[in-house]
Amino acid sequence: MQDAYRSHGVCYGIGGVPNQIASSATAFYLQLFLLDIAQIPAAQVSLVLFGGKVSGAAADPVAGFFINRSRRTGSGRLMPWVLGCTPFIALAYFFLWFLPPFTSLRGLWYTTCYCLFQALATFFQVPYTALTMLLTPCPRERDSATAYRMTVEMAGTLMGATVHGLIVSGAHRPHRCEATATLGPVTVSPNAT
Repeated sequence: MQDAYRSHGVCYGIGGVPNQIASSATAFYLQLFLLDIAQIPAAQVSLVLFGGKVSGAAADPVAGFFINRSRRTGSGRLMPWVLGCTPFIALAYFFLWFLPPFTSLRGLWYTTCYCLFQALATFFQVPYTALTMLLTPCPRERDSATAYRMTVEMAGTLMGATVHGLIVSGAHRPHRCEATATLGPVTVSPNAT
């Protein structure tokens, strides 16, 4: 019986890995991406990051209100929110790293994408963490499930930082000049100085 609860706790914990990978990658590397790749001015980058954080913070009570008022379905009250937000989070995350062809409105583009990503991540995380209370009536088993979830999410945070770090380091390698072969003696003009 204890093994069954342990496997449920691990399976429950694995559900939070993608959200943690995406969140840690944006926390570590979004600023670099916006400055170096998207070439947005630093003032706009700070507005993008600030807007996203405000959006995530504002989504917390809104998510709680709507989730609490939602109807109970065959899969419960929380699972439709978790499953319904997942594809939209993935889409917002994709467009967060997408480089649009226009340059004049990139700050607005990334502000919109980051605000959507943060709000949707909140609408995923609130019901996902609240699922702990519904897994089992035993407080000890709920504590165990929470410990598994937090451990696996920590691993997801490290994976997100590592994988995106490898991508960023590949893009920031120093560019070396190719050695060009000269085809004979080189003459220098007397006026070259």
